[in-house]
Amino acid sequence: MVPGVPGQTFVNVDTNDLYLKIAGVQSIGWKLVGKQSIPVVNVSVAPLTNMFVGNGSPVGVITPTTLSAKYTQRDSLPPGLIWDWYDGAWHQ
Repeated sequence: MVPGVPGQTFVNVDTNDLYLKIAGVQSIGWKLVGKQSIPVVNVSVAPLTNMFVGNGSPVGVITPTTLSAKYTQRDSLPPGLIWDWYDGAWHQ
């Protein structure tokens, strides 16, 4: 993994795995939070929920590693469409 500070995100471009730095120093403390192939500008981890913000639909491009997640689509009309992840799929 790469060095970072808590709150920073990192995408492994070989696998599209999306990581969030949750603690630690240097290159430790990263947590796998999903897959990314669209621009994700914000990822935060609540106790049981990953929260993503980005452009486009998350369907087929972000796969959370938790049972529940939320995704806010910035480029929807109207802006701010919320997607919910449960039962292994995204729902509106």
